[in-house]
Amino acid sequence: MKVFRAEVTAEQLPLLLKAGQDAHELGHRPAAKGRTPVELYLTDTQAGKLRAQGVRLAEHDLASTAQRRVRAAGQGVFRPYSGRGGLAEEIEATARDHPGLTKVVSLGRTVRGQDILALKLTSGARRTPDGARPAVLYVSNQHAREWITPETTRRLMHHYLDHYRTDRRIRKIVDTTELWFVLSANPDGYDHTFQDDSTRLWRKNLRDNNGDGVISSGDGVDLNRNFPYKWGYDDEGSSPGPASETYRGPAPASEPETRALDRFEKRIGFRYAVNYHSAAELLLYGVGWQVATPTPDDVLYKALAGTPDRPAVPGYRSQLSSELYTTNGEADGHAANVNGTAMFTPEMSTCETASDADPDDAWNAADCRSVFNFPDDERLIEREFEKNLPFALAVAETAAHPDRPSSPVGLDAPDFTPAAFGTSYARGADQEVSVVARRSVRDKELRYRVNGGRTQVRALRPWKGGTTYGGADHLYFDEYRARVHGAVPGDRVEVWFTGRAGTG
Repeated sequence: MKVFRAEVTAEQLPLLLKAGQDAHELGHRPAAKGRTPVELYLTDTQAGKLRAQGVRLAEHDLASTAQRRVRAAGQGVFRPYSGRGGLAEEIEATARDHPGLTKVVSLGRTVRGQDILALKLTSGARRTPDGARPAVLYVSNQHAREWITPETTRRLMHHYLDHYRTDRRIRKIVDTTELWFVLSANPDGYDHTFQDDSTRLWRKNLRDNNGDGVISSGDGVDLNRNFPYKWGYDDEGSSPGPASETYRGPAPASEPETRALDRFEKRIGFRYAVNYHSAAELLLYGVGWQVATPTPDDVLYKALAGTPDRPAVPGYRSQLSSELYTTNGEADGHAANVNGTAMFTPEMSTCETASDADPDDAWNAADCRSVFNFPDDERLIEREFEKNLPFALAVAETAAHPDRPSSPVGLDAPDFTPAAFGTSYARGADQEVSVVARRSVRDKELRYRVNGGRTQVRALRPWKGGTTYGGADHLYFDEYRARVHGAVPGDRVEVWFTGRAGTG
């Protein structure tokens, strides 16, 4: 697998997706005119096909002097999963050091037989049955090369433990919520990236697809395209080709890593999850399999994730997962539609962004082999973690009241969000009106007046349409509809919605 760079037109972007590139990792919104710079991960064969289709590629490799600078600046912060001093060992040691707050379980084994460890963190963790409290999952490293993600989850785990006795907010979360940390959902692949420079950018698990006993470019399955929900819906959101970066596997949940995470979600019943990835500087939520498809729960997601101009993670763009591109068989859609877990995906900062954060340090964006080579620098890694911390804490706080988000940016998820319009074209027939409403609100009603007359009342009913191609996507909010009767062309109609929340 090699790194290539190119400047492509909007018309050429589908060629990149067909070649198995992860759309979210392209890193740029396509220019309507002109060309967009992209970074690609291709075999020589894939690169040759794209060149034959008119895509001008330039292989990107670091000069020996740049490689020496990077090695000299590295501090040894990033570590493998297995072996002495690895992440698995640290998870076990953390549980031993905090017996009153933690315990460790194995979700299952990888394709090569490694335990996928999860640490539970809550008051009385070993006495309290799993799933007894509102639960939140922090998971990372589905994609092996994304080293900044397990390091972020590791630091988050220690942040809760280190501040439990001194920070009232942290103590309340830990005492009332069940937090779970899966530092690596792909231990085999992650370890593989530490072998040498030639394996550093490996993405998938270590499934030996052709059974030849050697892991090469035609092997591995993309674990974030292998979940059953919408698996293989099309060849843009995932690929049927084993050499592709987004190879979805031979069947839904074909991989033991996928099955382990799915069983775990079902067993615990998480209300929320954060699935850390890199490197695109996005905060993704909602539908991924179909382009630009809003859902009722987006009201909730936006309150937590923020908006493009007011993001929950500074420097990231908060957006619908499928705003520009699609994915299918991914963890988020399966978590929500199959296991009832609202899941977010932060796509963390690129090597270039982190390297340019401080002009006086040893790191330079020009020395980045790829966007995934986050600088091996304690200060820069800690800065990236701290940037993500407020969002992670807000998600945990929300678990206790899942339909009323504790927004880190001060946004609200209102009881009613009408689909507003100023002019009706019903031409005297009943006018249907629609509203996204909190499901827990009782006795939801449409109220309206025609030309200032008597108030009319109609019961709101959940809308049953729109499910031919979609899923539920309404864990805590749903769309409701009713009809305005008795208006004719030229009338002025006032419409509002009411209901009972809590005991009111």
